[in-house]
Amino acid sequence: MLIWVVVIGDDYDELLAPYADDLVGSCREEFLQFVDCTEEVIERYHNDEVTAVMSPEGKLYDSGDFPFKSVDIGDGRRRLEKEVPEGYKEVTVKAKQLYKSLDDFARNRLGVQKDKSGRYGHICNPNAVWEHYDVSTGVFILKSDAPEGDAFEIGSASKEDDYEKLGYGACEREREDCARIEDIDFDRTRAKQGIFKTTAVITPDGKWYDRGHHPEMFTDENYFKNFIEPYPHETLTLIICKI
Repeated sequence: MLIWVVVIGDDYDELLAPYADDLVGSCREEFLQFVDCTEEVIERYHNDEVTAVMSPEGKLYDSGDFPFKSVDIGDGRRRLEKEVPEGYKEVTVKAKQLYKSLDDFARNRLGVQKDKSGRYGHICNPNAVWEHYDVSTGVFILKSDAPEGDAFEIGSASKEDDYEKLGYGACEREREDCARIEDIDFDRTRAKQGIFKTTAVITPDGKWYDRGHHPEMFTDENYFKNFIEPYPHETLTLIICKI
């Protein structure tokens, strides 16, 4: 899933870093923690039901130890079934019947670790949101009086008086990636891009806000009042995050 995130501040990489997911190794070690889930592991060991394979003698095996095979079910259709020896069958049992110890269940079923104090958990970023991100390009139209250094070159035009000749309209100046908030013409940017509000915002102090947890801050009336107007001298970057 992709979401749009506004990052307010000069260094968007640093502001995004505390919210990286470690699934692809993109999270820095300083943001990783041991998250204790001992109580959940114990509760699931006693109450979870799992699929096992039972031998003719009644011995249970982990179904994950057996491969799948493709079975023809007619009309050109096929399905995957466990390939088990003759006389064996798949059964549903309590987890503690298949896994003979809590350690075995935690490690081989849930994939969690055990720390030196004997607690179960996993290493992760508890604040993780994104797996990957890209900077959105060609987003902002700048005000006509924005400093020349903030103009993004369109085509071969490098001077303001060349814009009308190329058919872009007077001062239709764009940035490829980011701009100072005070330099952005938000009315024209919204008219071109449709709607400007995003799913989430990171403010200069590094705090993450999103529609799900802070809906009142993302209304039409409050979005600009909360996230744009307080930071006229800050840089704004529009980010596309995969979550």
